Amino acid sequence: MGLTSVGSIELSKSPAPLTAKSHIISLSPNGLEKMMIVLGDVFAVIATLVGLFLTGYAMISGLSLLFAARARQAADELICAPRAIALRGFLIGVPSIFLFLVMLGLPNPITKLVGWMGIVLLLTVSMFGASGVAWIMAEKLRLLDANQTPHSAMSRSIMLLLGAALFPVVGWFLFAPVMIFTGLGAGLKVWTSRRQTIAQ
Repeated sequence: MGLTSVGSIELSKSPAPLTAKSHIISLSPNGLEKMMIVLGDVFAVIATLVGLFLTGYAMISGLSLLFAARARQAADELICAPRAIALRGFLIGVPSIFLFLVMLGLPNPITKLVGWMGIVLLLTVSMFGASGVAWIMAEKLRLLDANQTPHSAMSRSIMLLLGAALFPVVGWFLFAPVMIFTGLGAGLKVWTSRRQTIAQ
């Protein structure tokens, strides 16, 4: 009797048979909506980074091809005085960016337009100076591999420059700002020297 009772107790505690419905994970509408929002944010960030890479590559490549002599001059200025160029870009860039951002926050549409034009101008000058940085990197790449053509070396240097600037956290908050201010200083130096040469 004792064995029979023990066996009956064990049988009564045996788990219920598994069915196909027990393995189905149901998502509530709110949970599914949150998951889709997260995926949308991830895709938006990736698309933004890819877009910045492609547009930056096109901008620097175009400026280095159209203004090859000026890009070379910017590279020479960076080689001669890199710290002074970066400091000049920082001292001019920080107040200018702050001023243009304040103008963007004003309700007047004319001031907003001027603010956007100022930011676009600063970025253009910075990309112009960045072509000088890419020129220096291209020459170093050709020293490492003499079989590279000037165009391939320049393309690789631009990709390396943009890849480092778009690297998460370190590139966004350290390398990219340094390159922006350095390029701004080099671009302003080249434009100033050009105006002085024309005046003479």
